[in-house]
Amino acid sequence: MSELKEIASSLGITVKGKKANIVKTQKVKEEQGVLTCVVNHSPIDTSIPIGSANSINDTHVDKASFKSESEFNQTLVARKTESKTPTKKRLKALDEAKDYLRNSALSQKGLTEQLEYDTISNSDAVYGVENCKANWDNQVTAAVKEYISASPFSRAGLIKQLEHDGFTHEQAEYGVSRISIDYVQQAELSARQYLENFSFSFKGLIKQLEYEGFSRSEAEDAARRLGNIWTDQAVKSAKEYNSDRSYTREELIEQLEYDGFSHEQAVNGVKSMR
Repeated sequence: MSELKEIASSLGITVKGKKANIVKTQKVKEEQGVLTCVVNHSPIDTSIPIGSANSINDTHVDKASFKSESEFNQTLVARKTESKTPTKKRLKALDEAKDYLRNSALSQKGLTEQLEYDTISNSDAVYGVENCKANWDNQVTAAVKEYISASPFSRAGLIKQLEHDGFTHEQAEYGVSRISIDYVQQAELSARQYLENFSFSFKGLIKQLEYEGFSRSEAEDAARRLGNIWTDQAVKSAKEYNSDRSYTREELIEQLEYDGFSHEQAVNGVKSMR
């Protein structure tokens, strides 16, 4: 009887012995429609329109139309069970969520947004994400591996990227801590990428690497690994400046020194350029 009372209560019905009275008008949201309880203070005489797709729910459930109390109770139990059954759209969202996680490392927020981008409603997307049994710590760890294999990152840069992808700060910290990363090597890789397209002094390159989130020591160690390349960088930089407009020798040396080259590097750079 207690279970019956709980079920009836969720439908706005108070069960007292063998009688039931509608207590008040209310609307109960359901997965496939809205259940409306119509006020009628006379015992049992209340009909309950059910607006979902199942055969029981397509008609007005009128207790007077049932042959027995037992049949009416069974209908209530069936009604309660149906409300817990996921819709086809939600099952589709769940399948798509699992498919994405088989091929990509995504945060809970990122996966929800991806499903919504695929024109799945927010409520169905949330259902799929919450029921796909994802381990978000494993997802963030996998995301770190993917990023490191594709591009050099500082520790701070990785955390910022992961948070941008929807992982929490705690998850991002966890993922980064789970992977052994040589950040000096990462800084060196980043430095070499810069030098493919731009000229830098030793000081200028360190400043750029710090901007990316590398520590001063990581940036300096990475720059030293590049060897004695700074005069060549000064020559390259001098040529770039001279291509924009004509500089005097003194002006060009002054500009190179401003960029972080030593006086000797600047002089040799200008001399080698001519």
